[in-house]
Amino acid sequence: MPRKVYNDFIKRHSIHNTLGDIPELSYTKKFSILSDLQVIYPVDVINRALNDYRVNYIDLKRVDLSRVKNTLVYYCNIYKGD
Repeated sequence: MPRKVYNDFIKRHSIHNTLGDIPELSYTKKFSILSDLQVIYPVDVINRALNDYRVNYIDLKRVDLSRVKNTLVYYCNIYKGD
């Protein structure tokens, strides 16, 4: 999937480009993760989850590519009730 499709998706839905800071993750995977989350959770919840992910994983260089989606789902579930 081209980067343009991913960028258009995050702009159209006003989702933070936090996953853009993980170059090892393909644009297809980034798009898949965010589009799956967008179907279930509101954008404000997704953006809060992405902010937490940045602080607790990306900034600390603790990214595990196999757990990105599950970690974001975990954070989204925390915030969906707020």
